[in-house]
Amino acid sequence: MKAWALVLAAGCGGLAGYGKVGDTTAETAQPAEETGRRPYDPPGDADTDADTDADGDTDVDTDADADVDTDVDTDTDVDTDTDVDTDTDVDTDADADADADSDTEPASPDGSYFGTIEIDYEVILFGTDTCDGEIDLVVASAGSPQIAGTFTCRWPTFSVIRLLYEDFSGTLTGTIGAGTMSGSIDIVDAGGDFSETESVSGTLTAGSASATFSGGNPLEGFSGRLTAVR
Repeated sequence: MKAWALVLAAGCGGLAGYGKVGDTTAETAQPAEETGRRPYDPPGDADTDADTDADGDTDVDTDADADVDTDVDTDTDVDTDTDVDTDTDVDTDADADADADSDTEPASPDGSYFGTIEIDYEVILFGTDTCDGEIDLVVASAGSPQIAGTFTCRWPTFSVIRLLYEDFSGTLTGTIGAGTMSGSIDIVDAGGDFSETESVSGTLTAGSASATFSGGNPLEGFSGRLTAVR
């Protein structure tokens, strides 16, 4: 009996040892490269990645369309306002200049003028003396005559001409031209020994008048001048 117990014990011990050796050598894991088999990849992970990519594309398209439409509308309004303002300013300035040129009118020469008159008188064999005095003129564009005046002039105290004639006096009548005057002058002496009517001409402006006249014969003659201001 004791011998069979030892045999069974040895047999069980050998079997137990055999099992341990088999586990160590036969079931050791090998790398994938050496076995040729792929690591295990669960099918659920592949589906989840594909859904995420599709959602990203949709967001990009929506942003791009909104920006383009807004910019185009703003530019159109700016161009319209600028053109209208520029044209209005030019027209207004041109009209103002035309009115200013038509306001000027020539001044009227009408009025009373006061001045001097001188008459140089020459007599053969006697010599020459000057009679000088004052003249008054009235100018009226609507009058008849348009120019009317009177004058007196005196010889010097020791004048050789005084031996022949006394002091002169007379009248002047005339018409108005464009800046001119023309007419006649009547000259007489106080003693009644001298009487002459001669033409007179000169200039007449709004403020002053001047004219000359002359007459005589081969033995004696005269020339005169007058100036007057208003």
